Amino acid sequence: MCTVENSMFNVLLVAPNFIEKWNKLELACKENLSINALAAYLLGRGYNVVTINAQFENWDNERVLEEVKDVEFDFIGVSCSPQKLYLSSKDFIKKARKRYPTSCITIGGVFPSLSYEDILNDLPEVDFVSTGEGELALELICHYLQCKIDNLMQIPGLAYRSNGKININPSKRIENLDSLPFPIRDVRTFSNVKGVYANVIAGRGCYGNCSFCSIHSAYEYRQRICRSPKNVVDEIEDLIQKYGVEFIQFHDDIFYDYTPKSQQWLKEFIQEVKERSLDFRFRIYLRPNDVRKKELLELKEIGLDTVFIGIESGVQRILNEMRKGITVAQAEEAMKILREVDIEVCMGFITIVPTMTFEELKKNYAFLYRIGSDNDANFHNRLNIYNGCYYENNLRDYNLLIKKTNFWDIHTYHFLDIRVEKYHDYLQFIKMYGKKFKHMANNIVVSYGQKYSKLVNQVVVSVWTEVTIQLLEFVETVDVKDTVSENKIEFIEDIFDKNIIKLIELEKQIALECG
Repeated sequence: MCTVENSMFNVLLVAPNFIEKWNKLELACKENLSINALAAYLLGRGYNVVTINAQFENWDNERVLEEVKDVEFDFIGVSCSPQKLYLSSKDFIKKARKRYPTSCITIGGVFPSLSYEDILNDLPEVDFVSTGEGELALELICHYLQCKIDNLMQIPGLAYRSNGKININPSKRIENLDSLPFPIRDVRTFSNVKGVYANVIAGRGCYGNCSFCSIHSAYEYRQRICRSPKNVVDEIEDLIQKYGVEFIQFHDDIFYDYTPKSQQWLKEFIQEVKERSLDFRFRIYLRPNDVRKKELLELKEIGLDTVFIGIESGVQRILNEMRKGITVAQAEEAMKILREVDIEVCMGFITIVPTMTFEELKKNYAFLYRIGSDNDANFHNRLNIYNGCYYENNLRDYNLLIKKTNFWDIHTYHFLDIRVEKYHDYLQFIKMYGKKFKHMANNIVVSYGQKYSKLVNQVVVSVWTEVTIQLLEFVETVDVKDTVSENKIEFIEDIFDKNIIKLIELEKQIALECG
């Protein structure tokens, strides 16, 4: 919990917890930039601010409210970006309303921006939904509560009830990101196997148009707006000098592209870092078609350590369906370049897609085996259909989308090919074995350090390679009329059991090496 005092108007900003997210953050930086950035903005406008990152604390909603039981809040903001967080956010808001009957409660984030009408109908305890970028909206809500403005229509992106109807104001993007203060920081969240690790956002927006992404529907982010290179490097320097930060994760959807404006920005960013002789490592996100040696080598010289690249599929038809705007050949070339310049690659890959044939599934895996995967998730990722993404329309056209019984669940679907469906269903059993195995592997990295992560990950990836090869062979020969049953794939469990022994032996070797 982080408390900042500056006035008599009290604000609580909360990122509720949900266990699936907490498990995913096992080895990750658990900082929440959303509430930290909003807190900094409101602090600069003269408000008392308390932030609670329940995902970091691993607190349930009762514990969150217990921690602030002695404070009366005028305004409570709930950050609910992922769709899966809604039920936890809803539970928190209901509990908060009982404790704070007169406080203004607002929810915001990607999912609320897309589902504001459903939320206002579903959750009477919430007063407003903030859609789009939140800084200006939250400040003006506070002004409204203090009677500094008298019309909700003045608040950009605000969804609210009025005379039995739901209204929403047009959103407004912040054109000058340099005008925003640096986010407040909680140093406890900086601990990571890569060292002292912090998150930074250099710009907002992505020129991509991926059909599985709902960000554009929520924020109209096709136009990228960047902070100035100087402003970004000022923040990095501040993080290094104040907190000893060693590793920066840039959370931009894309760090740069090949427009003249972006290339000039990149040139100035590199120059700023060089002139200040800053010593840090960092990770960025890139699209495959933006990967070239020249820029990568220049960035590596100032500390580029890792590139996350969204490959998504090794089947051209599926890439086209995803509206990725790339070819399989471009994806392979991007991976080749990244390895040639010796930069660590973190790859996004959607293995299972409902419209694919079994032959396309095999082709997808063949591609994955050929280029190599950096993590186990790429062997079992399935396409998630979130509210507001264009893929909804694709699946309706195929008559594959299953009607939802509520608005907050992720869409479920049928499969076009029965063998792909069988494969997917068997894989759900296998993922349970895989989670236990991955947790054991993660514990080794946590215990002995990041330098052993590649060695440990090789074991994890080799297991999943063997598992998926055997499962593909099994599903190809099985009678599609047969019922899916866990006892039919006991041979898969044997693979994990065999490799658990390998992990134990590897840990013993590492322990001896570490003395």
